[in-house]
Amino acid sequence: MGKQLQVTKNMLQDLTKRMKELDYEAFKIKRIKRMVNELQREGVHGVDEFIQKLLNNIDNEESYRDIDKEGRFAIVLVRNGFSEVIFVKEDIEHKLPDLKAIWNRNTVYFEITRKRTVEDEWAEPLEDPKLPSNKTANIVGKIKAKLKQLMPNEINIVVFWSSTLAVQKTEMEEALTLIMNDPKNYRDLSGVLFTEDGGVSIPTLEQFYLFKNDKASKLLGVRLTKKLESLHEIDVKKFQKGHQSILEMLIQP
Repeated sequence: MGKQLQVTKNMLQDLTKRMKELDYEAFKIKRIKRMVNELQREGVHGVDEFIQKLLNNIDNEESYRDIDKEGRFAIVLVRNGFSEVIFVKEDIEHKLPDLKAIWNRNTVYFEITRKRTVEDEWAEPLEDPKLPSNKTANIVGKIKAKLKQLMPNEINIVVFWSSTLAVQKTEMEEALTLIMNDPKNYRDLSGVLFTEDGGVSIPTLEQFYLFKNDKASKLLGVRLTKKLESLHEIDVKKFQKGHQSILEMLIQP
């Protein structure tokens, strides 16, 4: 165990050194150190593979941020009671989902994707010419591109992490309507978890919005549905307390 920890420590040092060379902001370097430490402390498997993926994408900050979301979501899972959280190692023949986790005897696979902040990304050509050329169709196309990485006859969730105001909950609802109308192609997709870059809805305190595919080959049970709908990256009570303090300050005469 001690030898493995040293390997991880050395890899993290290589990563942070390269980040400094590429002029990544100090807070991002500090954040990845904190993330890796928490992943190790919580017993998440495959942390070295996660660090290696970050190293492989370090020269492109947008690609780096894509991979960073995998680590953030792994932490979300362990903070919310999922066990045996694992960064899935890709095999030689084909890609696999990013994460595997167990909750209440349910094995769940998660594939994380991110809508980047690049404004002209929507101008990229669609893979499916049958889809109309608009924002909703591009969301569908982004989800569809992940289908080949899902596990057949298993519970598969695509986590759609939006880093732009161009994609919000309403657009995701429209996209899921199109998906529900195409059950054959999306049979391995049990649902989509959507979040607006980790933001929290002040009225409802929701952070992740679950859209279920009721025509999937592996459906989500009631308990698992409630669990996924209640996921939070931050402590809700602390958020409530902090937000209440801000409101009180704003309404003071």
